[in-house]
Amino acid sequence: MFTRTNPEVGYNNQFVWFEKWIIERQVYKYLVRDSGLSQSSLQRLFKHYLEQAPEVAIKSKVKAHLLIDATYFPNDLCLVRILRS
Repeated sequence: MFTRTNPEVGYNNQFVWFEKWIIERQVYKYLVRDSGLSQSSLQRLFKHYLEQAPEVAIKSKVKAHLLIDATYFPNDLCLVRILRS
């Protein structure tokens, strides 16, 4: 019997591992253990999802001027302030 595989179906079924990596911040060690996939397979899978990231169009009916100011601190922190006028 011959079946044709559709890689897109596999990617969609494995999206749960990408969500755990992004949202739950799980490390590869646990994802490999739980998914049964190798780290390199997970990395290819995640690369596929990242390449398919949707573009977000910002539609605004109001024109605005933004002023952005930043203050850098010695401990490598930065405070960003955005003013809208």
